[in-house]
Amino acid sequence: MRIAVPFEPETGMIAQHFGSAETLRLYTEDDGVVFADDVASPANGAEGVADFLVEQGARIVLCYDLGEGGRDVLFERNIAVLAGLMGKADDAVIALLENRLRYADAAEASGGCSCGCGGHHDGGSCDCGETCGDDCGCGCGC
Repeated sequence: MRIAVPFEPETGMIAQHFGSAETLRLYTEDDGVVFADDVASPANGAEGVADFLVEQGARIVLCYDLGEGGRDVLFERNIAVLAGLMGKADDAVIALLENRLRYADAAEASGGCSCGCGGHHDGGSCDCGETCGDDCGCGCGC
């Protein structure tokens, strides 16, 4: 699994704004081992970043804030978005992989549910392929 996080290299924190982050940290999880690579974010707007993430094999983006247009572009490319996250990027990825990720209300942070269920937590389908409920197991919080 490949996870992308807009990243502040000076602090190790999740960058506040997805579209203006200069650095992305790409995490690769393979049989419980996590590797991280920092890469310069292509400054081509949401579509350029989304295309870059597809090329890199990213399936999930963890971020604090992501506008509706950016969210839509990522969803069109089948990249799940978990918004409303704050803190250390490494900690967030580990929490996601351990199914204990907690984040700010995604509806408040990004203008709507960002887990891919379309905002319907009454049996809708999440990007992880499970049925949304109190905890579908992917860490999206539905």
